[in-house]
Amino acid sequence: MAGLSGDALALLEALRRESQDSLATTGNVCARSGVLAWSDGSLAIHTDFGPEGQDKDTNQDFALAWTSGNEEDALRWAVALADGVTSSWHAEHAAELACWKGLESLIQSSPSEVRARDAFSAAGNAIGRVGDSIEADAEAYLPEGEFASTWRFTLREGLLLQTTLSFTWMENGTIHLAFVGDGGATVELCEGNQKSLEIVGDIDDCTNRVHALGPRNRQVSESDVYRAFDEQRVRRIGMYTDGVGRGLNTSSRSFLEELDDAESLHQNVAARLIAGWVNSAPNQFEDNLSLAVVTRK
Repeated sequence: MAGLSGDALALLEALRRESQDSLATTGNVCARSGVLAWSDGSLAIHTDFGPEGQDKDTNQDFALAWTSGNEEDALRWAVALADGVTSSWHAEHAAELACWKGLESLIQSSPSEVRARDAFSAAGNAIGRVGDSIEADAEAYLPEGEFASTWRFTLREGLLLQTTLSFTWMENGTIHLAFVGDGGATVELCEGNQKSLEIVGDIDDCTNRVHALGPRNRQVSESDVYRAFDEQRVRRIGMYTDGVGRGLNTSSRSFLEELDDAESLHQNVAARLIAGWVNSAPNQFEDNLSLAVVTRK
């Protein structure tokens, strides 16, 4: 698939730089892969192309994490994961821009679920601006080998720059999860000596259709999925894109048992888990793979 270029690429890069600069003034930022820590825990993120031999040219996922530079801030940390729609042109660019613009908006918006609504719309509006730039000079962006009529249909229907987007963040003692599209999460809860799991999100293996942000879906009135948990009840969270979710659903693997093993090695646990899945079960995890692991002390 041909890469993005010209004015549209320049606009996308400018929008991304704006968010990078803004986030850098408010705390610590980690993109694609790495670990950030705060006084009461840590978060690890990793995104990977996944097993070889897929019908993709590049990793269309993106991962971004942020922690506040002030331990007294109400909003302590936040994570964004995005999964570009495979059938959509320039989906990898949409995923990256959605994470940067969405996370920037998330930490600047009003409290609670309203943060997610505003952040999804900020991401959608940024994607829409890039889509408008392409549509304004459609012929210049005609992909090689594509019919002009097909390209006009693609632009008219907004079948480019499409991506899902998921957030989790901690604010005033509450951990929030909000998704547009088919992201998922496993939340480990503790009540005294009792532990339990809650699965957040619903990955549908029976259809390829997914709700996504894009040039024709810029504004989001509410999240597809929203859950909130008392911080003190949460021990760990694994948030993931659908490639990880489907792999976990179709295998007998215990996500938390594997996480226990990975944590004992003091590495990026998200990267270690994904590498293990790619090496040992490529047919079950046949997709781009992104994972964020939040661990509380």
